[in-house]
Amino acid sequence: MLRKMSSNLLNTLSKRSFISLNHPRLSSAHLQPEPAPSSRSEEQRHHKNNRHNRVTVPVLTASSFLSWFTKKSDEDSPESQLITAIKMSILNIQREEYKKAEQMLHVALKMAQDLQSKDGVTYIYDIMANLAMEVGDFKKAEKLFANVMQRLFADGFVEDHIKMLHISSKIAHIAQLQGHLDKALQGFEWTLAKLEENLKKVGEDKEIRELWGITKNWYALALMELKRFAEAKTCFIEAYDAYTEIHGKLTEEGLTMLNNLSVACSNVTQKVLSLQNSLTSNFNSWKTTRPPSGTSRKRSRWPPKCRT
Repeated sequence: MLRKMSSNLLNTLSKRSFISLNHPRLSSAHLQPEPAPSSRSEEQRHHKNNRHNRVTVPVLTASSFLSWFTKKSDEDSPESQLITAIKMSILNIQREEYKKAEQMLHVALKMAQDLQSKDGVTYIYDIMANLAMEVGDFKKAEKLFANVMQRLFADGFVEDHIKMLHISSKIAHIAQLQGHLDKALQGFEWTLAKLEENLKKVGEDKEIRELWGITKNWYALALMELKRFAEAKTCFIEAYDAYTEIHGKLTEEGLTMLNNLSVACSNVTQKVLSLQNSLTSNFNSWKTTRPPSGTSRKRSRWPPKCRT
């Protein structure tokens, strides 16, 4: 069956990794509207945080490590067998059969090492890192991504190369998923700045623009955790615009971004309503405690009157 796969599918598998747009930890705990202040709010928040609502969106970020992946070779050659092993690993990830995928990746890694294929080993480590990130083994994912980055540095790649920035964005996302939000924000802001510099240099580049949008989305999720809803709303809009420019609006990923945006807007609205309620309450309290009409009272100089 694998030998009958079309070249288009082969190219798709070679260019994409498999990462949730909203990781389960974020989708269940932090992408719910803030409840209006009430005696039951804490209980409701606790209930929502414990619901396991996984929002998995596969096939997002381009990886671009396998230029050799589509080379023509004999079907029975060691190179072809390696390609088949990688294809099976990726298909298992698509099916969410993660244990099978990891087992096959270890087989593929041994084959690549025996072939002394530096690019093959690097690519397989990258897939392993993405898989570890997807299943929540963040320490393993971070270690594997660091290994990939070291291998790329050794091959002459600079820190602002698109391959490096893919990894920088994911490492920042891992920090976010672990709750290290200060580290995550620093990583996202550095990565976004480098991506924007690259866009200024080369103009509109599809891969750079897509990574910028994905990083903006993850950055917005971190801002949501910090309750910086207005900033998150702006970032979600930018992420959605960037992604839909490339992939169109009728995609699962696009709908997920719209859902993120709607939650941010809802939280902004709740904050405004909460502020309005607080002002109304303070005004009502002031009305009940002010002196009766006609009572002598020393005039306050604060707040000052506006001069006309």
